[in-house]
Amino acid sequence: MATHRSLQTVLVALVVVAASLAFAQGNYVTHDADGSFVVKSLYPGDTVTFAPGELGTLIGNAWANGASARKPFTGVTLNVVTLQAGDKGAISGGIINWVPAFEQLTGAKVNVVQKPFDDLAPVMFNDVRTGTGAYDGFIVPMAFMGSLVSGNFIVPLNDYMKSAEYPAVFDNTNQDPTRWGLDGTLEPSLQRLYRWGDTWYAAPWDSDGVVLYYRKDVLDNPSVQAAYKQATGEDLAVPTTLDQLVKEACYFNGTDPLNSGSSLYGIVEPAQIGSQFFEYYRAIAAQYGVVPGEAAQGFSQTLQFDPQTMDPLINNPAAVKGLQTFVDLYKCGPKDPASIDLGTSFNMFAQGTAVFQINFGDTGTIIESPDGNSPVKGHLGVAAVPGSTQVYNLASKSWVTRSQPNQVGNEAGASWSGMVSSLSQHADATYALFAFLSSPSMHLWNARWGFDGVDLGRHTDFLPPNGAADIQNYLSAGFNADDIKQISDAYARNFTEPAYEYLRIPGTPDYDLALEQNLQAAITGQMTAQQALDQVATRWNTTTDQTGRQQQISVFQESLK
Repeated sequence: MATHRSLQTVLVALVVVAASLAFAQGNYVTHDADGSFVVKSLYPGDTVTFAPGELGTLIGNAWANGASARKPFTGVTLNVVTLQAGDKGAISGGIINWVPAFEQLTGAKVNVVQKPFDDLAPVMFNDVRTGTGAYDGFIVPMAFMGSLVSGNFIVPLNDYMKSAEYPAVFDNTNQDPTRWGLDGTLEPSLQRLYRWGDTWYAAPWDSDGVVLYYRKDVLDNPSVQAAYKQATGEDLAVPTTLDQLVKEACYFNGTDPLNSGSSLYGIVEPAQIGSQFFEYYRAIAAQYGVVPGEAAQGFSQTLQFDPQTMDPLINNPAAVKGLQTFVDLYKCGPKDPASIDLGTSFNMFAQGTAVFQINFGDTGTIIESPDGNSPVKGHLGVAAVPGSTQVYNLASKSWVTRSQPNQVGNEAGASWSGMVSSLSQHADATYALFAFLSSPSMHLWNARWGFDGVDLGRHTDFLPPNGAADIQNYLSAGFNADDIKQISDAYARNFTEPAYEYLRIPGTPDYDLALEQNLQAAITGQMTAQQALDQVATRWNTTTDQTGRQQQISVFQESLK
């Protein structure tokens, strides 16, 4: 997810003027004789072109009879709940700006009901558990999927996704459902997020993950490199291990390496409750404790729970080492990280106040925003989260030294996507909306503008050789050419690497809150790393037992498939 862009630049204004030449006032759709469609957004007035047949036969056949013909969902009103951030903000902005076009295409009326993040789960679960049915669908984090599936609260989407009636999300739905999207559209680590077993429950939209951002104008500066070498005896380079990251971040903290007149933080991260910094911790801890594909050698395949017992792994030596590293990194940044929220952390790095940051895709899109004036733009470096040569072997209960750093990818974050309520009287129209938003053509629009918080995650978003995107799509939205290459390469690598598990079982919000609160206690010095994670393990066991341990074992195992 991302913060919004609040001002229009000359670039955006030019796009709006150009688009307005092809669209009459109040018109958001043009239908060409070859069957293609061009649709226009509210903000920034940009357009997306759909090839003939891409929007499905329900829309295509209706428009073949003329723009004034009855549309497939005329008279239908949809109520969809999602994050409250307005028309130029994260997630809601990616929906609201396309509502007029979808309404004109289909005849439906769409109400986007926005809720603060902390209210999303209570509102959604109250609606489905009481049978109220006020909402037709939910564009929410995939962490909620386990609870929604186990309660039969959402509609299986396989039949919709296979049907030619709706906008195409994938091209290979003639195969086994567990293979959908693995045609070059989605990486396997992402593909699992949107389905449960062989049943799809979400139309893939957002693709979240965390990476390492750094200042190339600092790390690549010959004078800075020489000074670092003299002070440490080591070469200054992009960190490939977490030990190296800590050493470099702490070296730069409080210094002015570019003689700009302002000292820099080594790293800047949020630690305010509710800012999702537990996702950065997981990405770090996994490097010490998860070695994908090496279960036979005694290495754990999961970070958080033993799949056979649901006993927490979160306080084992690997997890504790991860938290010690996490705390060490925070010591190389602002003195009061508990006062820094997620949006502030994005902006602080974009303003050039730090050398490093581990964060979501939003950091990159804020730096590249044509509305901003980030000093980091044109100097942005992006890499996968550094790994570790020291890895804990769970079977032998010993540390093992590897010749190369263990590197574990992640799909950390919400990965907001649309799910259809089982109580909806208009499941077909609701799915059509979600498929429209999730179509490859629309997804590239989301990735290139970025203000809506929908991040790069598809083959069509990534630049060659990792994907098929044309760099001009990004340059026209204000990206620096070198920066978008860095962003694309890092995220493609992150999603290609085998990843630790994404927690999406019943009780996930409680598990996450227990982790976040105790991480903050360790960061602020109130507890040691071991004490904090022992507290997490105790609370996790309570949540597991209250939910039903045997049920959680079964659901957790299913979530890993």
